[in-house]
Amino acid sequence: MSDVVVSVTESTTSVTVTEQDVTVAVTETPVTVTTASVGLQGIPGTNGTNGTNGSAATITAGSATVLASTATPTVTNTGTSSAAIFNFGIPAGSAGSAGVSGVISVTSPITNTGSASSAILGIDQTLLSITKSQVSDFTSGTVTSATTAGTAVYATTSGTSVSISGSITKSQVSDFTSGTVAIAGTASYATTSGTSVYATNSGTSVYATTSGTSVFSTTSGTSVYATNAGTAVNISGTVTQSQVTSLTSDLTARAVLASGNSFTGIQTFNATPSIGTDTPITAVGGTGQSVPLQSWKNVSLTSLASVDSNGYGNFARVSAGQNSDLGYAMVSVLASSAATKGVVVRAVASQSANILEIQSSAASPQVYINSSYEFVTPTNVYANAILNNGGFWSFNNNGVGNIAARNATNIPLTLKGAASQTADAMQYQSSAAVVLGGRNAVGQAYTGSTTTIKSAVGGTIQSIATGANPLVTVASTHNLAVGDLVTLASTTSGTYDGTFVVATTPAATTFTITTSLTTGQASAAGTVSVPAQKSITSRSAATIGAVIRGAASQASDLLQLTNNGGTILAKIDASGVVTANSMLSINGYLAVGENTGGGTIKMQRATGTPTSPGTNQGRLYFKAGTTGLALYVMGPTGTEIRLADNIT
Repeated sequence: MSDVVVSVTESTTSVTVTEQDVTVAVTETPVTVTTASVGLQGIPGTNGTNGTNGSAATITAGSATVLASTATPTVTNTGTSSAAIFNFGIPAGSAGSAGVSGVISVTSPITNTGSASSAILGIDQTLLSITKSQVSDFTSGTVTSATTAGTAVYATTSGTSVSISGSITKSQVSDFTSGTVAIAGTASYATTSGTSVYATNSGTSVYATTSGTSVFSTTSGTSVYATNAGTAVNISGTVTQSQVTSLTSDLTARAVLASGNSFTGIQTFNATPSIGTDTPITAVGGTGQSVPLQSWKNVSLTSLASVDSNGYGNFARVSAGQNSDLGYAMVSVLASSAATKGVVVRAVASQSANILEIQSSAASPQVYINSSYEFVTPTNVYANAILNNGGFWSFNNNGVGNIAARNATNIPLTLKGAASQTADAMQYQSSAAVVLGGRNAVGQAYTGSTTTIKSAVGGTIQSIATGANPLVTVASTHNLAVGDLVTLASTTSGTYDGTFVVATTPAATTFTITTSLTTGQASAAGTVSVPAQKSITSRSAATIGAVIRGAASQASDLLQLTNNGGTILAKIDASGVVTANSMLSINGYLAVGENTGGGTIKMQRATGTPTSPGTNQGRLYFKAGTTGLALYVMGPTGTEIRLADNIT
């Protein structure tokens, strides 16, 4: 085995201590430890089989221990042969020779009452001067020199100034954060306002106020007076308000911002004049605010108005646009100019609640404008209202309505339907909401029924085309006009059953209707009917359908029927005489009219014997004769008398 050498070397260490010209150097010389182990040469053995490669050996430095300077260095393996951990024991170096004694020299105001090699140092207080740079933490508020204001400081209880050695830090001052002053034989300190902290060279306390008394400052900079003896006063503890001259009177009537306040007299809050965006007063609620943010009360502390925790105002009376209300109204609004709106109520997007309400004392809406901007008066509530847009409409407490034009050119009332209106323009209803009469979408009147009386036109529906506003074809001439209301009934599957507006009339047997239906019925059934211009239905068997009553000494006709050109076709004169071009029974069996300049009566042959006409009545009729017709007359009891036969 070859030699194993472990070398441990400590580098040279120099320690220098300088006091004036004294230097001490300690140096440790290198130490080398060598361990050798050599055995006798053995007989060479035979070559063995190559083994597998083992892990690489490692050496790790362990601990190092300082031994006595006379001890032998040591190395100990606390690991294994393949993973060694060497711990070292190293002797300390020998002590060095003594150095040359130092010499101490001082300058004023430091004094040496000893010798140059064994000094006793002191400070000549009469020559003491401290600058700002000599004070630690000066910028944080510790003051070491008097200000130009000459504010006096106080010293110890003996009345003489305190000497200062070293520097004063905040930790040396009791109650520094609260601003109070404590005296413990060292110099006082001033507050952040910069008042003086040390005495004059004469050794007596300084006072500099006009009253000749010593003062010191609190953290707020307010001076507190001591006695009038001309010597400084030692105060320890906290300075209270009562120790500050005029503090109570100076704070009188000033608001305490950290708590609630009560104000008397006139208070004026002004925003900064140069900043137009300032808010003079801001009320900020606390977390979970439940009481009002602001409240106005009278002298008896009765609440007159308030703004609740949600910012909603509760005001007994409000005036806007003027200095006083209008006629002692609860709410008065005066527009500032002709172009200014007096009141605007604006709904939010998707408004669901009423936009405006007028309520009873029980908070029940009497008149309101709902979210659809409709003016509504609830059932059995009567409103006094005046609508002055060309006329006025008023309802008294009995619900009686009056409509009057403002002048001769005004239309008192206009009811305007929507485009393609099909529902009635107006209805009269009972208290049970039963329709008693009204006017339909085109102004045709009806009474005694729930709708107008209709009559069929055009025969059976032949077809309804596909698409919007479809073309309807009927079997015969319809004689309709654009704008007429038509009712289609019994259409195929009921798809087109309903009332529509006639949009166009392309031909005598076709017309289009306004509808969004697009299904179409190529082979359709059903009927077309139109409402009468005026429909009268007797409401009961005892009700007269219509009465025309003439005036006293009536001279003009009671009723006239004319054509489009105004020509009278039939009439009833003032005496009740009916005049017409001709008269025809419903089935055409009897006609009374004029022909070739004379009057005629046309009768259809009866197919059987008529019934007895009754007392004081008779019948004249044709029946089949022997040849052709026979003319008969019947008396009240039903006896037939043949007047003529064989009329051909």
